[in-house]
Amino acid sequence: MNQLLLALCLCSAEFGCPNCAPHDGDGYGGDMTFTLINKNDPCYRGTLFPALKVVRAYRDNEAFAYHHFEDKRLQIAGRLVSVKKRLAVPYVAIDPTTKKAIRDEDGKYSLIERDVFVALVTPDGKFPMPPVAPTGEIKEMIGLEFRFPIDQLKDKPSARCGISALWVGQFVTLKGDCRGAYPSPDGYTAVIFENAEIVP
Repeated sequence: MNQLLLALCLCSAEFGCPNCAPHDGDGYGGDMTFTLINKNDPCYRGTLFPALKVVRAYRDNEAFAYHHFEDKRLQIAGRLVSVKKRLAVPYVAIDPTTKKAIRDEDGKYSLIERDVFVALVTPDGKFPMPPVAPTGEIKEMIGLEFRFPIDQLKDKPSARCGISALWVGQFVTLKGDCRGAYPSPDGYTAVIFENAEIVP
């Protein structure tokens, strides 16, 4: 039984499964809990994902991405394409007490409008171009959009300086709350990360 749990954990940890988060227990022996390992276990890998893994997940298996990424605060490593200012973009409202996203009775996000800086990140630092399949079908373009709320930057000079120092092609590690993929009519899909931070 312990070997089966360890095997499942090793598989899940590859994708940053929440069941493989650190805890104070002794791993998979003794008192069994839903968290199977601790930070000293070799299968613990945290939640740092390469941009390529996120893009592939949303391109090939969106159900997997929904389960493992959405509504979680993740760190993503990739190359910066651009930083643009956008005004009055839809933004997920956060409950001030629970600090969780507010949803309506249908399970959809409750949205507000915010002014943001958007850092576009891709695996190779190039704007997402539509790949053509051997059949001639054009597949979707996917980019990771990290949103930095401008109102939160006013009293954080170090965060403002960090964003202004970003340059195109730079390898960056950014952290944000994953809100899922939003396709546009032209074939571009944005994977949104809100409340973004630059990870030093």
